[in-house]
Amino acid sequence: MPYLRHAAPALVLALGACGSPSVVVTGPGTPPTPSGPFVPSPSVSQAEVRAFDQEVNRLAATDRTRPSQLPTGQVSYSGSVGSNATINGQSGYGLLGDLNLNVDFAGAQQVTGSVTDINLLQNGVPQQQLGGALTVTGSQSFGSINADADGIVTRINPSGVTERSNLAIDLDGTVRDDIFAGDAVTGSATGFGDGFQTPGPTFNVVLDGGGSFVGTVGN
Repeated sequence: MPYLRHAAPALVLALGACGSPSVVVTGPGTPPTPSGPFVPSPSVSQAEVRAFDQEVNRLAATDRTRPSQLPTGQVSYSGSVGSNATINGQSGYGLLGDLNLNVDFAGAQQVTGSVTDINLLQNGVPQQQLGGALTVTGSQSFGSINADADGIVTRINPSGVTERSNLAIDLDGTVRDDIFAGDAVTGSATGFGDGFQTPGPTFNVVLDGGGSFVGTVGN
């Protein structure tokens, strides 16, 4: 999992119990059998969640890059995206994942990239890594970034059932000056996910506050 230059973590979504399932020993010489569903372990720690919040605040205090100082060509930024979230109407959750943004400052001025290693948090504690990834598409104009991150993610619910959500996150931000001109990006992350055009059991998620994304060059 990549990290930001200043130790920000990757985006993660987590829900339910984490770690390996408990086992029941049925008798001498009998292999243990799982007593609960397998839940993918989270790929981030609580320390990394706190580091993400710190990086958001740090980059928010930097200056926006002047149009005359914007990079030329295409620049890749690596970082994280995260937000508080409501899952199936219940608050207290959060999402956090790895973000890669490729920003074109010439030609079509497109924004492309991905959100991977998404984890689900509950009360700030990483619970499980979600399956799936999001594809980022959008554009930039004079250092303003407007992009969407879309894709199908999966979780294991408390009953051990795999559920899917068609997740869409809006990324709106600006290019910033961290160490050098135009070497960072930051902004807001808002959105939701539901069962739209998604087969099988589904779950709903709403990014309901404090959503942000951050990224820097050279991670």
